[in-house]
Amino acid sequence: MEMTESEIVSILKQKIDRGLNEAGGEISENRLENYDRYIGRGYGTERDGYSSVVTREAMETVEWALPSIMRVFTTSSSVVRYSPVGPEGRSQLLPH
Repeated sequence: MEMTESEIVSILKQKIDRGLNEAGGEISENRLENYDRYIGRGYGTERDGYSSVVTREAMETVEWALPSIMRVFTTSSSVVRYSPVGPEGRSQLLPH
């Protein structure tokens, strides 16, 4: 059974939306929770009279590793180059 162009577009749009992780998805919830740990926000289970200390080890680890990770992506002046191909203006990835 052949699919119409609009059916293909619809399927691809759904896959892209899932890949971008729209709000409310499982990964979004994990990201929000991780961000809360990163900025040191409380867990929501704090009680009066008990410790409410929240460490920021997630932020410290990310900030420690970030310069090394960024160096990998920024050591070259040009990582990839895009060149138009054909009158439609499509691009193809070319090695630099």
